[in-house]
Amino acid sequence: MHHTEAERCVAILADSSINNLVPDDAWHSILKPLLAQIKANNTEAGLIAAITAITACGDLLAEHVPSTHDQDELTNHLIT
Repeated sequence: MHHTEAERCVAILADSSINNLVPDDAWHSILKPLLAQIKANNTEAGLIAAITAITACGDLLAEHVPSTHDQDELTNHLIT
């Protein structure tokens, strides 16, 4: 999730493989309460909404893209 306070904008960046599995309106439904708080300049409520949105993204991904704990699909190293 990416947020720019000055622009009052939030974006969820998911790769095309995940987007193909998740319903089109799912991301928008997650962000709608967060965007409402950002537009209303409610910083504290916006942060709470952000935590809720992150949790909702995790739940959505768990439903559509099950974890593969037994297999690392990406290397585990720091990219500099």
